[in-house]
Amino acid sequence: MRLREKGCYSGMSSLEQLENNAGYMEDFRPFNEEERELGKKAADLINEATAVPCTGRSYCTDGCPSKIAIPQYFSLYEVLFFLAVKLNSL
Repeated sequence: MRLREKGCYSGMSSLEQLENNAGYMEDFRPFNEEERELGKKAADLINEATAVPCTGRSYCTDGCPSKIAIPQYFSLYEVLFFLAVKLNSL
């Protein structure tokens, strides 16, 4: 399978997009300990404020016989959950 024949890579549908994305790795430098710790703290904050780990890609809606907009409902729920967490922390 060649990339020009199939657009199967997540977020990329052309060779130009693939090359552009891969170009960011030319000067790759792993995170140092301080950067890793900051990333962990950011992930913890995001996870604490997330009730449903939904990507919003709608993979689940194809199989739903009622065609419920599941990601949109999860998104609304996330806003309410986030507001409730924030209000309780005041």
